[in-house]
Amino acid sequence: MTRLQPSIRTTLATLCLTWGAATAAVPVAQPQSSIRLERAGSFEALNARDFGASALAADFRGNGASGSTWIGADALDVPFVAIAGGADGQASSQVSASLYYRWSIVGTGAPGEAVPVTITTLGHVRGAVSADALRPDVRVDANMNGFNLLATTSFTTALADGTSDRRQYGVQTGIGSIPQPAGILLARFVDAGQSRPGGSDAEFGQASFSQTFSLMVRPNETNLIYMGASGSFGNYIYSETLSAQLHSIVPTASARWKFSAFVDPVITIDPAYAGRFSLAQSAIPMVPVPEASTWGLMLAGLGVVVGAARRRRRAT
Repeated sequence: MTRLQPSIRTTLATLCLTWGAATAAVPVAQPQSSIRLERAGSFEALNARDFGASALAADFRGNGASGSTWIGADALDVPFVAIAGGADGQASSQVSASLYYRWSIVGTGAPGEAVPVTITTLGHVRGAVSADALRPDVRVDANMNGFNLLATTSFTTALADGTSDRRQYGVQTGIGSIPQPAGILLARFVDAGQSRPGGSDAEFGQASFSQTFSLMVRPNETNLIYMGASGSFGNYIYSETLSAQLHSIVPTASARWKFSAFVDPVITIDPAYAGRFSLAQSAIPMVPVPEASTWGLMLAGLGVVVGAARRRRRAT
């Protein structure tokens, strides 16, 4: 997972004073997650408005698909949103999760006094896809640009001069031509090309963003943060070659793919003001962050396949 080093995270969390009783004055947070698994018109879906982990898995006549979401705060009280999904054969997996929550700088200062606040937001998206030819004359192409992945945060903050600061940061992958909002990085993956006849092709890709900015915040005003993560890779966004091979009457190739996305923000008060002001935010329960035990194991298998396929391709 692409995150700040533990020592930096610990320092930031120490500077963010605990919010204690002031939390009750901040409006409640609004989590939402959605998982849709599908194949040839058959589907299973899960929609939730709860914190914690949600998961759904299905088998469509031998084609498996799964999806998971996590919404909550980590052990350092940093809110986060995470997703993971995967499928094989002709099945598809679409997963999304989001969280709206509020925060405020609470305290009593001089009239018109502003509080310097620094916000760091970061996130990443990852994907892996592999394909195998089922006939000796077939070439396969596992193209990473079939993934539509997004990790984003947006901020609406009340400033000392009475105006509001609005900004958005994130990273997105995909082959669409829709212009991206300012602050959203559009990542492209390089396709290594087709396999040899009768061979295998596998690709792994990841992209991340990290942004830090400072604001002069008006005390005792409610501010809004939105976090979102989504991912999909289904039978309607394969590369043309692989799609035709998977959807022929007698399939001539097999394929599988997995993806994940993660995003979180950290808010810190300038240490010179920490004695008079504290951070209050919507109540968000602690949820175990899906570290290597989930994403690592999920993607590690495909990572091995990726390496082996690339070695085979180079050898031909």
